[in-house]
Amino acid sequence: MKTRFTSTYKFFKSLQDNEKAVNCMFSTLVPRTYRSRVPSKETWDTTDSIVSTLRYPATVCCKAQDRGYWLLSDAMNRCGRLYYTFGKDITALETAPEDPAGTNPIQQRICIEMRREVRTWLRPFLEPLFEVVPSKAHTFLALMLDPRFKGLGVIVGLVGQVKCQALRAKYDADHLLPMMLAHHQATHSQPPANEEGSTPAVAPAGEEGCEDLQEDETVAPAEITRVAMVAELKKFRGLRISLEDIEKVGGVLVWWSLNEKNFPFIAPVARAILGIPCSQIECERIFSIAGLIVGLRRTRLSPEALNEIVNIYKNYPNDPTYKLPALEGADLDPAVDWDHLAKNEESAVVEHEVELREAGFLEEEDDIDA
Repeated sequence: MKTRFTSTYKFFKSLQDNEKAVNCMFSTLVPRTYRSRVPSKETWDTTDSIVSTLRYPATVCCKAQDRGYWLLSDAMNRCGRLYYTFGKDITALETAPEDPAGTNPIQQRICIEMRREVRTWLRPFLEPLFEVVPSKAHTFLALMLDPRFKGLGVIVGLVGQVKCQALRAKYDADHLLPMMLAHHQATHSQPPANEEGSTPAVAPAGEEGCEDLQEDETVAPAEITRVAMVAELKKFRGLRISLEDIEKVGGVLVWWSLNEKNFPFIAPVARAILGIPCSQIECERIFSIAGLIVGLRRTRLSPEALNEIVNIYKNYPNDPTYKLPALEGADLDPAVDWDHLAKNEESAVVEHEVELREAGFLEEEDDIDA
C-alpha cells in the first residue's frame, strides 16, 4: 500500500499545494515553445480527484509506519472498511444523475477508476474474508480472536450476515478448533487409561454443555475437550468488550495475557496468531539496530547475546516496571556514583577504567591485539 499509493498521493499533493508556482513556471519561466502546456483547469481537477481518493489510504499507511507494532487484525479491519467504503462510493458515483452544472464527467470517471484500482489491489489481501482460503486462514482468525472485532462487523458489511456465519463456522471447524486441540494435547499429558483401555472422561468444571459428558466414562477425551473448546468460544463471543477496556490494559495482547485463566484453550492460540506482524517495518528497524550494535569493535558477539541486547533495547526501557533492582538495597561502594554509571555509561567507563579493568570487566590490550 505504501509503495503503490502513498508516493503517488504525496506527489500529486505537492503539486496541488504549489499550484500557483507550477502555473507560473509554465507560463513565464519555461521557453516559449512549451508555454502552451500550462496545466488546465481539467488537469487540476484530476489532481484533486487523485488526492481526495488516496488521502485516506495514504494517511493510514503513514500512521501505521509510525507505530512500532501493527496487529494483523488492525490491518484487516482497516483494509476491509476501506474496500467497503470505496465500493459504496463507486456505486453512488455511477448511479448519480448527470448534472450539467455539477461535477466534471472526466473528474468523476477518474474518481471511479482510482477507487477501483485501490479495491483491485486490496482484494488478494482480503480474499479470506470472501471465501475459505486454507493458506490464509490466520488472517480471518486474527479478526475472530481480536476482542475488538470478534463481532466481525467488517465481514458482515462485505459479504452479509448469512455468509459471514458460514465462513466463521467453516474456519472454526477446519482451523481454529484443530489448532486449539493440538496445542492442548502438546501442553497437557493424557490421563491414565482405565481397565477397558479407554481414557476416563473428565469434563472441565463449569463449562456449559459438558455436564452430560461427565458421567460417560467411554467418551473419547478429544471429544470432551472439543466440547469444552466450543463452549469457551461461545463464552468469549458473548462478552461485551469496549475499546476503552482494551486501551486501559495496554492492548490486545496484554488483554489476552490477563484473561488467559478465563480462556485457557483460546488464549495461547490467540496470542500466537495476533502476534504475527503484518508489516516488515519493525523487522527492518531491528535489522538496523543489530547493524549498529555489531561494529568493528564488537565482532565477537554471539547470536544469542546479540538477540538479548536487541530485546533489551526494544523493550526494557519502555517497560513501566523498569527499575534497577540490582542497585536497590545492595551493598555498594558509597565512593562510586552508581547513578552516574547507569545514566552515562560511556563517560563513566572512561573515568573508572582502572577499577573496571582490575575487576576483569575490560579486556587487556594484548588480548585484543592477539
